[in-house]
Amino acid sequence: MVEKSMDNVITIGETIAVEFKRCGNGIENDT
Repeated sequence: MVEKSMDNVITIGETIAVEFKRCGNGIENDT
């Protein structure tokens, strides 16, 4: 159960990361 939850979180995290790289270059440079 825990492993499946972590897998889900990782998948969602990767999706968000891809979105940020595509649309959020300004956010990356803000750091």
